[in-house]
This record gives sequence, structure tokens and C-alpha cells, in this order.
Amino acid sequence: MLNNFSQFLYKQFLPASDNTAAWLFSISTLAYFYFLSVKADSSIFIVIMGFFAIVTIWSSRVWFYWNKNIKIALILCGAYIGAALISCLLNPATLYNFYMLLLWPLCLISGYVMAVIAPERKFLPVRMNLVALLFTGLILMPCYDLFFGEANFILNHNRLQLMTPHPGRLAMFSALGIFLCGYECSKTSYPKSLIFIISGSILIVILYLTSMRTLILPVFIFVLIMLGLMLKKKSHILKLGVILAVLAIGMIIYKYTDDTSLSSNKKMLSVLSNLHEDPTIISRLAIWDASLNLFKEAPVFGHGVKSFRPLHKEYVQQHAEEFNQKYKYWEKTASSAHNIIIGRLVESGVIGTILYLAFYLFLLYKTLKGPGLERWVGFFLIFYLVVGMLNDMPYRINDYFIFFLAGAALADRALGDASRQEP
Repeated sequence: MLNNFSQFLYKQFLPASDNTAAWLFSISTLAYFYFLSVKADSSIFIVIMGFFAIVTIWSSRVWFYWNKNIKIALILCGAYIGAALISCLLNPATLYNFYMLLLWPLCLISGYVMAVIAPERKFLPVRMNLVALLFTGLILMPCYDLFFGEANFILNHNRLQLMTPHPGRLAMFSALGIFLCGYECSKTSYPKSLIFIISGSILIVILYLTSMRTLILPVFIFVLIMLGLMLKKKSHILKLGVILAVLAIGMIIYKYTDDTSLSSNKKMLSVLSNLHEDPTIISRLAIWDASLNLFKEAPVFGHGVKSFRPLHKEYVQQHAEEFNQKYKYWEKTASSAHNIIIGRLVESGVIGTILYLAFYLFLLYKTLKGPGLERWVGFFLIFYLVVGMLNDMPYRINDYFIFFLAGAALADRALGDASRQEP
């Protein structure tokens, strides 16, 4: 029985290859996606995964299957990294953070290699991340509550974070799982689809308990739009309209109810129903105000990678009286600009921002043009960009998985593809 189980795992998770490097690469990739949800820093996993990906490229001659898309993506990525390096050289105190950007092309290459050596399993790592989320939510959370009598370890100011470094990361991984489950439900029949329905429902609960409004509100809209556009059936589009109408009615009910028990839920929607009074939005305005002034100090190449926190702290200390007069809520310290574009302007300047957007939008365009799961990745990249209007995430190492997904979606040939012969 144990032998049968091991053979099942072998067939499910390892590529059909006798190449040792390819095996080790597959295992390291699955480990990377699993520990995204249970480890604070995934740098070492990216390095290991990238190393075996490079070894696999040479040992399996994956380089022969590189297409124009991956080459352009790597060139654009390299151009942005070059601009960021100049920025860091102009601001030497930020040089020690530069290594973070070198992990981007490793993730991009790793995704592409996975798609070439095991095309039918190139997005299997996302399921591994889903397994980790469900494991921590269904097993570890009850165990901590049972043995310790409280869930302080898995909560962050009454926001669920489980084993992740922050509730925002848990929310992002849950959103990724919801996108995957939504797609799988649309493509599989009963009873297999029931597994994804249950998994997606659990992830929705986990996402809601994180109280991360900037992710919760858009994720449902984008998943519904994705399904409506991909299925191209009038019945599904009609269902999509009904669901959106129900969401709109629910917002109105929450806005006008006086029930104090719903105060936390009302806060969840205040970002839309009461925008000008929402503390989160007002505090973001103050951060953006300071950020734009910081950008003006170094508009061409910026202040360097991960330079925002100390710069912002110093700026608001010098302009505290002005901020007290202008804003009802403002933060004395902020780890990021809370906007993906403004953040790049501050840290990389105009040149770096243009190159970053060129790189990201190229990935988005090419994944949206692909079939099936590749289009699913494109919709997730749009969602990630929209969320980035209120969050600055490119330098969060645990978010680098988006480059792996994009790299996997860019591949159009599999190892041993008979339609393309070597010269």
C-alpha cells in the first residue's frame, strides 16, 4: 500500500524524465510554493529552485525551447534591474537590498523551465500552495487553539494570519487559491468539481477573516469577470450579473443598517460606501503626499531599493504640523508607498518606473493572449496590479511567485515536442 502511494506521488509531482536535475528542480519548486504559506522568508527556496532550474536548462537542453516571449521578458526584467542598480549605486546605503531583484529572473526562468519539462503540471505548484493554506487553516489552527487555549500565534490584531508573516500575505495566497478553484470548477464536472467548490469556500472564509479589504473586495469581482469572459456562455454571464446585483444590494444594506454587531462588516465596505471618511484611504492620501514630494527630490533614478521607510519617517517628522492640519489620519511610519506606481517612482525614478511597467504589462498582455490556464494567470496579474493601487508589493519576496506563474504561461513548447526538431 505504501509502495502504491509513493508511486502515485511520483506520477503526480515528478516530471516524466530520467534527468536527476529535473527531479530535484520539481521537488524544490513544490517546496517553494508549500512554504510560501508557512515561512516568513522564501529567499533560500527561490535560490535553490533557480539553481536546479539553471542546471536543468543545460542538462535537458531546455535552452533550445526558449521562445521570443521569455527572451523579451528577461530583457525587460534585466533592464529594470539595471536601472535599480544605478539607483542603488547613487544611494549606497540601499545596495544591501539589491539582491532581492536578482530573484525575479530566477522565478521567471523557473516557471518557464517547469512548463517545458512538465507542461501538464506547470501550475501544479499553485495547488501545493493551496494544500499548505488548507493544512494550516484546518489542522494547525485548531491544534493551537486546543493545546494553548488561544490563537494569538495565528492572529494579528484580530486579523487571521495563520503561519504567514502578515495577514496581507495570507489574503494574497487565499486569493490565488480562489482564482485557481474558480477556474477548475468551470472546467471540471461533478463530483470532481465538488473538491474545488469546498476548497474555494474554505479559502473565502480564510480570506474574509484576514480583514484585508483591499484584497477581499476586488477578488470576487475579478473571479466572476474571469469566469464570465472565459466561459462565453449567456447563461453564465446572466449568473454573473445576478451575483453582482446581490453584492450591490448587500453593500446598500450594510451602509444603512444601525446594527452594531455589523460594525466590522460595515467597515469592510466603507472604502466604497464612505470613501471620504475611510481611515485607510485618508492615511493613504497622506502617504502618497509625502511620496510624491520624495519623488521630486530624485526624479530620474529614485532613492534606491527599499529606501522608502526611512525617507518617509524623516519627511513626516519634518512636516508633522502640516500633516496634522491637512489629514485627519496619517501614519508616522510606513513600510511602503502603498501604491505600486508611486513606490517605483520614489525608489527607481521615472526611468525605473517605465521599465518596470513595460516588463509587467508585457507579462500581462502575453498571458491574457494564451489559452486556458494561461489566461487565468493573466486575470490574476490584472487583479494583482489593481490591488497594487493601494499596496506596494514588488519587493515582498513572498509575492515573487507571480513571476513563476508568468514564466510558466509564456512557454509554448514542451521538452521532446515532435513539432520542433533540433537542427
